[in-house]
Amino acid sequence: MTTYERKNTQLIALFDELTRRRPDLLGEIPSSVALVMQIDGDEEFNRWAREVAEHNSPDRPKLLVVFRFAQLPPKKAPAWEDVQAWELQPA
Repeated sequence: MTTYERKNTQLIALFDELTRRRPDLLGEIPSSVALVMQIDGDEEFNRWAREVAEHNSPDRPKLLVVFRFAQLPPKKAPAWEDVQAWELQPA
């Protein structure tokens, strides 16, 4: 697994936690979109994630799930407590 794949998997787990805490959020997400995990300030990862989403779901609209984190130690998997903010943005 590449570094970006691992990071994406960790973000998906955080999004899963978010939807457990806020089940109403699922009603705001159209079923036809492809969710794309993003990290505020990590442009290389964000570009990679958008490219993967476009390759895997070229005909579906994309919805960005953008996380903002507190400073993380190197190689530490982000935890819910590290999330400073999040938002949904159309791609």
